[in-house]
Amino acid sequence: MMVMLALVTLAACSPGGNKLTIGPYELTEKEQLLIERTGVFSIDYFKINGHLDNADLQFSVEVYENGKLKEELLKMYGMLDASFKNELISFGMFETKNEEEQQQFTLEVGTPGGSLGSSTYETGMTASVYGALIDNKVTLAKEQPLYLAGWAGTTKDVIPTLRGENGQLPENLASYEKVLLLKVLWTDEK
Repeated sequence: MMVMLALVTLAACSPGGNKLTIGPYELTEKEQLLIERTGVFSIDYFKINGHLDNADLQFSVEVYENGKLKEELLKMYGMLDASFKNELISFGMFETKNEEEQQQFTLEVGTPGGSLGSSTYETGMTASVYGALIDNKVTLAKEQPLYLAGWAGTTKDVIPTLRGENGQLPENLASYEKVLLLKVLWTDEK
């Protein structure tokens, strides 16, 4: 009986086991107002909970052109913390124009623990959409990418909504000339 009680107690005290979840973080009105004054025109926040268990999280921005993966930007890995409790992840961008008056963005990715990566990316697009690709809490699976948010652009007159099913790769990538997606990967690779 004592052994059984000890095992139950140890299991209850374990730091999250093999489970990581990511869900949207809803800003308060005050937080929203502060962010609006920074010049960032599109930003999404997500909260992560769970434990890495000797694994790592990799963050990157995948760039697709006409539905095909072209490159990865801002690849970040080597999480210092192994446990997460309502830690924030962010993906945002602010728009500027280059010398030729073409649209360009500064992409910003914030990871748990406060690391921030940024990169400028020229698009040349005339119409675009931006949005989160998860609406509810999602459980990560090892070695399966999760797409949190994205931007898509075109030079055409019509642009569909960019939507993914629970963080899966959007099926309509070929509808756009360029797509930028924030990807999270829970991996044993370090």
